[in-house]
Amino acid sequence: AALAAQQTRSQLIGQVLISQGATDERTIHRALALQARLPFVDLEGKTPPSRLTELLNAGSAWELEAIPVAEKNGTTIVAVSDPEKAVVVDTLGFLLDGPVSLAICPPASLRAALERVYGPPDVGAEDVDDADRGDQEEAPVVRLVNRMFEEAVGMRASDIHIEPFSNGVQVR
Repeated sequence: AALAAQQTRSQLIGQVLISQGATDERTIHRALALQARLPFVDLEGKTPPSRLTELLNAGSAWELEAIPVAEKNGTTIVAVSDPEKAVVVDTLGFLLDGPVSLAICPPASLRAALERVYGPPDVGAEDVDDADRGDQEEAPVVRLVNRMFEEAVGMRASDIHIEPFSNGVQVR
């Protein structure tokens, strides 16, 4: 029944199973974590350590729908709700200035944790200047490059070096 409903609604099978009451969001995301070979973290009623959450500003956290939750062997573990968000690893690595790995978290508990730590999504809007407001409509890679330039200008850098590696990139 769920597969037939999925084809007519063009929804992910997990969403259909949740809407039919066959399972819950936590179970689906635990299965997605196993499938993606990523750790599972449930932030229900929990707040990540402030020493980690302070590394990422509210605007970026809400935009990327990600929150730093732990640190292990020098790598920051960041919770996201969608395993397809693996493309944000490079962006997070740049913003957090170090290696990042992902963990899967149910969307409702992720949003609740983001609100506990950073406030509602609109709160960070007054911190965004006019140049950043225009960037919100642009592709993530454009925003990443713009941030890279802004940071370089702020540091009065004369040049930017981007070094590609098999497991990521290094910007210096």
